[in-house]
Formats: sequence, structure tokens, C-alpha cells
Amino acid sequence: MKINYILMSVMFFACTDSPPISEQSVSIMQQLETDFDNGKLSNDEFYTYLTYSVYAQELLPKKYNGKLGQHDASPIILNVKRAFPTLSLDTQNHLKQWIKPLPPKPSKPKANP
Repeated sequence: MKINYILMSVMFFACTDSPPISEQSVSIMQQLETDFDNGKLSNDEFYTYLTYSVYAQELLPKKYNGKLGQHDASPIILNVKRAFPTLSLDTQNHLKQWIKPLPPKPSKPKANP
């Protein structure tokens, strides 16, 4: 009888002491990529929010406030730099406070016949 009581007590406490499940298991980066892929974010918004995720997280819309997840900023910055010429002039000017655009690619020399 004592064994049954002990086993029932252990099982009861094991079930009630489980850690709470996180409400948001998706990182901000995953949310941004999903929303961009689904057309919920424009090109300018996506790259602006990527920049914010590295430099100014407080500027992200409330929807994207949450778990940043582990990421290295270097690939994000390089990604924004590559996309820089495709962004509107207003967005480019805004992002220049954090991102310096890549220099233009040098033109290929003409081949001599």
C-alpha cells in the first residue's frame, strides 16, 4: 500500500512540475523569412527588418519582438548589402546609418580579338 502511495505521489509531482512550453518557438529570423516568402513583407520591409534585427531591435514591429535565436550578424549584413541596390532610395538612405553598401563590381575588360 505504501509503495502505491509513493508511486502515485511521484507520478503526480512529475506531471505537475513540467516546465512551461514556450509560446513562441519560432525565431524572429524565421518569422521574417516566412512572411517575406508569403508576400506579407515587401523587399524593402524585409531588408529593413533584417537590419533592425542586428542593429536596432527596438525598431522592429511588435509582431517580431521575441526570441531572436542564435545568429551571426555577418551573413545578415552581407545579405542586406547584396540586396542594397534593389531597395528604394528612401530605404537605402535610411539603412545607410547602419549598412554601407558594397562597392560596385568592376566592369570586365573587353577581350582583345
